Amino acid sequence: MASCSVSCNVSDFVLKSAAQSLYSKGPFQQRVKKINWIVNGVLKLLGLPQGPVEVVLSEVPTVTISQSGVSVEVYARAQSLAKPDKPALPVVCRVDMKVDIKENRLILLSNSAKCKVKPETSKGKIVRPVVNLVLETKFEDYIDSWFDGGVPIPLPEGVDFTQSKVDYHDGFVVVSGNLNLTPAAVQNVLNQLMAKVVNM
Repeated sequence: MASCSVSCNVSDFVLKSAAQSLYSKGPFQQRVKKINWIVNGVLKLLGLPQGPVEVVLSEVPTVTISQSGVSVEVYARAQSLAKPDKPALPVVCRVDMKVDIKENRLILLSNSAKCKVKPETSKGKIVRPVVNLVLETKFEDYIDSWFDGGVPIPLPEGVDFTQSKVDYHDGFVVVSGNLNLTPAAVQNVLNQLMAKVVNM
């Protein structure tokens, strides 16, 4: 087993570039899942029944890194594809979180997530306070569910990341730890390097 210590600085520029790329790609699809009869009933009232939804980012998401963690703010419009005659629903979401790495998985350490709808219809404006109250209590649970058991890090076969540590600073985050490679993984890396040298 080969092992080496690694340390990588990730600036907020990287995350901002990813946000710009996501915005530039244009509309993407999500699904309104079954949550509970109250939430789904209210979302249906606002024009978002269960089923596919087209999401359009209204502007480039704002991403910042600080000692408190990573913050993302998103302004978007959600249009039901199951009921395309309904008007799109403006939504603003903010997520503040800290993650760590454990056994090749991203683990959620802390999470503060808020999402509010800004309906433009008269019916939507009436129920908006109730909807936002429900979303405030459920959106954090929704983010937490993404991290149930940790999010796998896509490492090549035979490679493990151990003794990992994530340190947050203003404007960047430092990820450090040990990369452990099995003999087969080392051989695979060497073969790939040799192939590149031969093809130069």
